[in-house]
Amino acid sequence: MLGRIVAVKPWIFRDFAGLPKLSIDHAEVWDRMYCYTLEDLPPERAFGRLKEFSFYFAKNFVFGHEMFKGIQKARTAEQVREEALRFLETQPSLRTDEGLAFT
Repeated sequence: MLGRIVAVKPWIFRDFAGLPKLSIDHAEVWDRMYCYTLEDLPPERAFGRLKEFSFYFAKNFVFGHEMFKGIQKARTAEQVREEALRFLETQPSLRTDEGLAFT
């Protein structure tokens, strides 16, 4: 369960520690995850991991399903990146409910 929460909110441990809230640049967080994933995995394996991460990360947004829908059409890791950043650059509305579904 914790792994899913971390995929939705990679900054969750900061929250657990009671540290002050930060302004989160969701596009920068997603792109950093992309770079780290490609550092550790070949593009064909990174592709699946990025799609899986994006499924959970999209839960941060009111219309996150639109982000994930675009990513589902991608055929390469680079296309996943393009679709994710295209969505994130629109400054999508964040969900305000803390009870995000992790299923």
